[in-house]
Amino acid sequence: MTDQLPRRFTLVRDIDETGVSGVGVIVEGLEFTDGTVALRWLTDTTSTAIYASTADVETIHGHGGKTRIEWIDDHPEPSAWTADDWKQTAAVNGALYRSAETTVTRVMELAERWRYVQDRQPALAELRAALQPPAHDGPTVPEAAAADRNWDLEKGGE
Repeated sequence: MTDQLPRRFTLVRDIDETGVSGVGVIVEGLEFTDGTVALRWLTDTTSTAIYASTADVETIHGHGGKTRIEWIDDHPEPSAWTADDWKQTAAVNGALYRSAETTVTRVMELAERWRYVQDRQPALAELRAALQPPAHDGPTVPEAAAADRNWDLEKGGE
């Protein structure tokens, strides 16, 4: 086990070429001690992604320097950490884990609902077809009533 702790960072986008993520802080990130990186997108459609390294993140999302990593934590020596530092870091890491776990759970629920709806599409189409009113080629009610009045008048009725 290493004496280091995961480091927090944000991705800051100065120029948004696509118009999707906007500018400013667009991602909360965490670099684990083995170099693996977790990103939580702060865009309208949030997502969580895992990368092998910060180099991969910069290659994929850096857009030639238009987006940069800003470190929040700087890795002080472990002996400099107090008990409160350890507790705060554990709380932050726990919150990130719970957030990712909640996101994955929600995605799985939505996927299950999607499969449920998709499995029922053929039955719903049959039901819609069965509930359609029968085709009617004859006159409308007002047209039929007018024809009846005309027939009565032609026969000398009232």
